[in-house]
Amino acid sequence: MPEVQTFLSSLVTEVVSKYDVDGIQGDDRLPALPARGGYDAYTTNAYRQAHNGNYPPSNHTDTAWINWRCQRLNAYGKQLYAQVKRIKPHVLVAHAPSLWPWSKEKYLQDWPTWLKEGYADVILPQLYRYKFADYKRIVDETLAQVGAQNRHKIFPGIITALADGFLISDELLKQCIEYNRSVGITGESFFYFESLRRSPKFYAEVYKKINAQYP
Repeated sequence: MPEVQTFLSSLVTEVVSKYDVDGIQGDDRLPALPARGGYDAYTTNAYRQAHNGNYPPSNHTDTAWINWRCQRLNAYGKQLYAQVKRIKPHVLVAHAPSLWPWSKEKYLQDWPTWLKEGYADVILPQLYRYKFADYKRIVDETLAQVGAQNRHKIFPGIITALADGFLISDELLKQCIEYNRSVGITGESFFYFESLRRSPKFYAEVYKKINAQYP
């Protein structure tokens, strides 16, 4: 809805205009919409105008229906990117979506398109896995999806701690980071910050040493 987009954009542009920020992040919620959404009156009318009066499919997983809604969200993402860059060209526009195509199928986030069409500076995909083999597999899949030309914009999200007490082992975290560097990924995002407090030695020593090995 235009009113909602205008409001969200006003929040972002206010922050960019008034404060010394390095970037803004849409996470996995902006631009996004649960795939079951879009049946409101405004969106339904917009769909009917574009489809000879036909109503949206009742099946929310219908491919064409998903693509149509993704395209509208993509257009908003592109618009927001341009607004930020007009204010401060150096401010990064980042997103932390889920894996693709799950992100598209569930939250209408077709983020490889954002990279391909040039309105996302950084993508921090939530590559949350608890075994190295699983992590390695989805890193490889993600890099294949974005292509070599956008590899430098990918900074995987690694799950390192949870409120329920989970804390990633130093060995697994080291494996994940070293694999990132071996395939040309220059950084990562740790979710969430609690691991920094609970494993300070790793980040102060091991992480620093790994990065020194891959200048």
